[in-house]
Amino acid sequence: MSDIKKVSIKINVGAYNAYRNMQNKAHYAIAEYVDNAIQSYLNNSAKLKKLHGAEYKCRISIDINHDEDYIEITDNAGGIYYNDFIRAFEPANIPLNTKGLHEFGMGMKIASIWLADKYTVTSTALGEKIQRHVLFDLEEVIKKKKEELNVKRELVDSNEHYTKIRLTQLSNNAPKRRGGSVQKVKNHITSIYRKFLSNNEIELIFNGEKLTYTYPNILTSPFYDNPKGEAIEWKESIDFESGPYKVKGFIGLLETMKSSESGFSLFRRGRVIKGSHDEKYKTKILSGQIGSPLDKRLFGELELEGFNVSFDKGSFLEMEDFEELLVEIKGSIIKKEKQNIFRQGSQYRKISKKDRDKIIRQTLKKLKDKSFDKDTSKELNNKVKSIPSAPKEIKQKVKKTNQRENIVYSFPWQGKDYDFKIQFIEQAGLDILQLHIVNDSPYQWLGTVNLAHNYFTKFKLVDDTDKLEPVIEFIKSLLISEVISKNQGTTNAGYIRMNLNKIL
Repeated sequence: MSDIKKVSIKINVGAYNAYRNMQNKAHYAIAEYVDNAIQSYLNNSAKLKKLHGAEYKCRISIDINHDEDYIEITDNAGGIYYNDFIRAFEPANIPLNTKGLHEFGMGMKIASIWLADKYTVTSTALGEKIQRHVLFDLEEVIKKKKEELNVKRELVDSNEHYTKIRLTQLSNNAPKRRGGSVQKVKNHITSIYRKFLSNNEIELIFNGEKLTYTYPNILTSPFYDNPKGEAIEWKESIDFESGPYKVKGFIGLLETMKSSESGFSLFRRGRVIKGSHDEKYKTKILSGQIGSPLDKRLFGELELEGFNVSFDKGSFLEMEDFEELLVEIKGSIIKKEKQNIFRQGSQYRKISKKDRDKIIRQTLKKLKDKSFDKDTSKELNNKVKSIPSAPKEIKQKVKKTNQRENIVYSFPWQGKDYDFKIQFIEQAGLDILQLHIVNDSPYQWLGTVNLAHNYFTKFKLVDDTDKLEPVIEFIKSLLISEVISKNQGTTNAGYIRMNLNKIL
């Protein structure tokens, strides 16, 4: 069987110590393997889909096992072909195609030495009939000043295609068992490859869990100086070009100010270079002063073309040029729109929970001052006709911690005194209205109004006393009408309320 017998690793052995001690981050190192796998898939996707069908997906698994002291990365992409395998272990041997994700030809080698004392690579390429296996032992390479490694080969089916890299005797650079470092790597990998994850062709599995990326909610509101105006989704598309540089993507405002989610992710060739997870790129040019409302709310994704990246793919080299472009981009937005995203981010204030609670308390106090008197009950008695009573229904339990202040009404009706209590609750998942009989007495009732219901939040009714009060007055009257109707001897009185819950 004629094939590769040895691969070159020729370099001054002292460089390996430099690789081990270089400044890097665990998620950057592990991302190198993901880059190689994705690029292998992209290069061979047509052949892979022809073999397996149009629904074929590239699956990349990352396993960090502290109990057995290893990291393993496997993929079902196109594998490492003969010509690539020859140069794969020789530092600074750059790939023929430098327009992909593995442009420097340094990723796998340096990442592996940085993370572990030993690593093995096992791969077979689609269309080739040979599986190749190489072991790199850093201590042995340095001790014996090795310049070549032996390659173990065996015959396989030509339709086989995969790569498995196993790192053992992990270094101090590898993610630690404690301290949340493994979770941090997972979060960064998810963030870096979010675009690939969303295209439904790439699956990333991290310690057995399929990774998915959730985008933050974008603010939808009127312009800050016209709170009753039309609600706008605060997201601005960017498509800017200047000389050799291009910037595309969007900037937006977070629905809720949050420093850990604000800031920018800068992409190149579909993957994040700068600004993954909680290490977002922030600049005063766009976000203003650190800690300002705009800084806490402005975020976005920008795909950069024409810019070079650093050796570890953790930043762009021409950041001064990029920031000059940002000045122009911001200027074009401000010039185009009076109601621009920067003014909104700086001036808009979403009502705080403290202010919201104050509004609710003020509204309930107003409603407490209003009660049914004899004249009111007499007038209603003359107007109300029989309406159906409620069928049997399942009552929904309310947690005590979600109960708010109550409004109590005592009123006479047709010679009987009614005690009616409205309890305000905030509990997601419950109906907007409920009605309960108390002590099995037809004259004692408890109605609940759920202020956490989507009806209240969607229309921001709890943000304004003037909006909230008339709505609650209407709901109060609806519930009391149901109670009165039940005691009139009519049937199905609760149908209106129950159907209202379903519709809302």
